[in-house]
Amino acid sequence: MYYTQVLITLPKPEDIPEIATVDIAVSVTDGTDPVQGAIVTIGGQSCANGTGSGGGCTVKDVPVGTGVAVSVTCEGYEDYTATEDITEETTTLSITLTEAENTQQESEG
Repeated sequence: MYYTQVLITLPKPEDIPEIATVDIAVSVTDGTDPVQGAIVTIGGQSCANGTGSGGGCTVKDVPVGTGVAVSVTCEGYEDYTATEDITEETTTLSITLTEAENTQQESEG
């Protein structure tokens, strides 16, 4: 029987480059009014409890980069997906949701 020994050398923690992140204040509306309870995810980071009654929340530690995935889900609204270029100067993001069609029909009937 033969055994192979593999040695892996890992970099020291101080040699690993730090990834730049920012905190982003997000505002979610339906075009007119704030949307409460929306779950906002940016670059894999989410608001802890969704948007409040004013439609806002802060997503912390969002990685800086181009084409960062943004998604918002909320009951009664169509899912929102997009990509954004996030820089170290990015501090706010405004998102407008569209009411889901089945919700409009239910409220009309």
